[in-house]
Amino acid sequence: MATVELEHAATSFADAHGKRWTIRVTWGTLRRVKAATGAELIDLLDVLAGDDGADILNNAQLMLDILCACLADELEAAELTPEEFGERFESGDQVDDAIKALLEAIVDFSPPARRKTLRLTLRKLIKATEATKETASATLGNLIADPALDEALAAAVTYLGTSGIASTDSPPGPSSPTPGASPGENSNSSPPTATAPTGNTPPTLSLSSPTATATPKHIPNRSPPPTSNRPSKKARRQARKRGRQNRRR
Repeated sequence: MATVELEHAATSFADAHGKRWTIRVTWGTLRRVKAATGAELIDLLDVLAGDDGADILNNAQLMLDILCACLADELEAAELTPEEFGERFESGDQVDDAIKALLEAIVDFSPPARRKTLRLTLRKLIKATEATKETASATLGNLIADPALDEALAAAVTYLGTSGIASTDSPPGPSSPTPGASPGENSNSSPPTATAPTGNTPPTLSLSSPTATATPKHIPNRSPPPTSNRPSKKARRQARKRGRQNRRR
């Protein structure tokens, strides 16, 4: 019983909500992973131990897709989408635990003849990953503790403080009012002034002046049309009648 619990503990991980997920690899799991990602899950350990292992481990989307394919039934029972499942990983440690559980499940599924070799490969892979993390952390710590970094930061701050950031080229602010001057004299906007006459040219106001008047529009002539000198129809009829009477006589 203790051995079974230990195996389940090696192939399980906890998400940020505290829920534990146990990975079991079967032939159906291999088919789902192949269909979802195109990856051969049974060869994943060998690939990770190769030259491209780091690139695959750093491919977060690929690893999440593989986990979702392995846990398809569990995600359906929990009514979680792959996106919602991905939101349950809130730290790098949780991601590492999930990948370790996946690799342990692959070792458990492998044939007995290869299981010992694969488990040794997994241990070396985990140790190399931990060593890489420690080296990166130590390098970062040495960089932070280096006095040269403090000197460089201090020099940058000094340069920013004495450079042209606060130069006199910046636009001047509003001038202070002159003592004894009226408010109109201290205004930044100058009132419209008339242009001084030159020769016979009359003074004109600036176009920007609010008091300048617009050019008057043309007003059409509304006077009645001229009266025609042509006689009216009644007068013409009377003239024709008198003409006929004169001819009869």
